[in-house]
Amino acid sequence: MNFRLLSENEFDEYSQNHPLTSFHQSSNWAKVKASNGWNYEFVGIEDENGLCGAALLLSKTMARVFKMYYSPRGFLLDYQNKKLVKEFTAAVKEHVKKQGGIFFKIDPYLDERELDLDGEVVENGYDNRMVKSMLQDYGYHYLVRKDGSPKTTMIHSMFVLEFHQQTADELFKQFSKHVKQSIKNAMKYGVQIEDLTYDQLPRFKAMLQKTADRRGFIDRPLSYYQQMYQSFATEGKMIFRMATLNMDVYQEQLQQRYEKAQNVYDRLFAKKEQNPESSRCDGELKEALVNLEASKKRLDEVKEVVAVYGKIVDLSCACYFLWGNEILNLYGGNEEELLKYGGQYLLHWDMINKAIDEGYSRYNFYGIPDILDKEDKDTYGVYLIKRGFHGKVSRLLGEFDYVISPVMYQLYQFALKVYNKVR
Repeated sequence: MNFRLLSENEFDEYSQNHPLTSFHQSSNWAKVKASNGWNYEFVGIEDENGLCGAALLLSKTMARVFKMYYSPRGFLLDYQNKKLVKEFTAAVKEHVKKQGGIFFKIDPYLDERELDLDGEVVENGYDNRMVKSMLQDYGYHYLVRKDGSPKTTMIHSMFVLEFHQQTADELFKQFSKHVKQSIKNAMKYGVQIEDLTYDQLPRFKAMLQKTADRRGFIDRPLSYYQQMYQSFATEGKMIFRMATLNMDVYQEQLQQRYEKAQNVYDRLFAKKEQNPESSRCDGELKEALVNLEASKKRLDEVKEVVAVYGKIVDLSCACYFLWGNEILNLYGGNEEELLKYGGQYLLHWDMINKAIDEGYSRYNFYGIPDILDKEDKDTYGVYLIKRGFHGKVSRLLGEFDYVISPVMYQLYQFALKVYNKVR
């Protein structure tokens, strides 16, 4: 077999047609990382039939001493072919060693085992644990925390909805009652989905920042999303979206409902006045009053929303990768006070329909917690929202380091701990 550097076009052609492809293994992602100080190169191995393995290799020198390499969601090869995995590993090792690297990291885009809706193992489902064992046999270090859970740089557990030739209507019937009602409500309210242009990214960033502040995590700068847009969206590989509500249109709808409720109440009230001794319409009159008061309350709420947010209200945002066999929802945010309008649910539903219409085989809601702990309301709540769409848990193999210089690697780990403590 022949190991060599690949051109950008060679790598992209191979990657885009590989079963384990992801946006992380692309020249587009390489350029995003390059804007953040990483170097990159594409490598591959070929036999008599052509390329049979490839990888994007990112590299960075930490503290001017420790040069590390990382193949995000790599490598792209057949992990059932042990000979190929072994030879490709050996070739990457020699390549990284020549460049002064002390280790390289991989985290294959491959599930460890088949799991169900609740994260439980599916009986007689697929099982890739042997791949983990094989990698360790070939010298890789499987990374775990002190409690034994996987230690990963990127998302490890995801929630995915696979399409098994179902129509959108058939999938909708499987959703939880809450999800179905939320989607219907969003449509009733007149929520619209808007594709954002490059110049509109500050709106996306503003909503993500609010979500980050509320949930206590650090968001990326606007420049990061702009770079992502330039690298992916301009080629049709990524979409930034916003769920919005035109309050003038919604207010007009509510006004019509209010007037209708008022007419019903006035008619029943007049009927009651004509025959006050009769109780035949008392139940209808009581119900009409409840509907009238509810309509008045909604109109008052709209006025409050307009006073705070304006007449065109951004409810929820999300960005998606259209890559390989899936549409993947990478980031999303919401106006917490406006969740009842269902913007986030309509965003998911609209993209699920797009995925089905355009021939993708699954919709990836992306990150969920590794441990599904009902007592942790914040993280478990994220899972519950996605669970309502009736997909399944997808938990990847994990992260592996291949150490070339053990002494330098230990020094690197020590320096990393010190840095994290003082940061």
